[in-house]
Amino acid sequence: MKFNDMKVILAMAPTDADRLDALIEFGNGLEAIPSDLRDSAIEIVGCASRVAMAVRRDGDKLHFYGEADSMMVRGILAAVLAMVNEMNPDEIKKISIVDKIVELNLGLGAQRMNGLAFIAQYIKNQ
Repeated sequence: MKFNDMKVILAMAPTDADRLDALIEFGNGLEAIPSDLRDSAIEIVGCASRVAMAVRRDGDKLHFYGEADSMMVRGILAAVLAMVNEMNPDEIKKISIVDKIVELNLGLGAQRMNGLAFIAQYIKNQ
């Protein structure tokens, strides 16, 4: 699912509970880290939940994979990856991943925002 589609679905959700349900559904579609990338996967330090990520390069395009042990964090990660996958590093550096996630109106607390910042930093450093 594309990031803009996720944004529309979340905007149409009438309650916080409905937004959370949609976010969890997004997380259910998160691509797991493929076995050939497991050795290069890194754990994102600074997240309250366990989050691991890996990246595959295809020419100048990047494709990220991620896993998280929290349903909500898997949904956040799915939204982030829908935003950046198939972009090149220069395109990724021009967007504010954190600001775009805040626009989804998920009501993330300080701990989740901190974890999001570390995820964004990992992505931008690729």
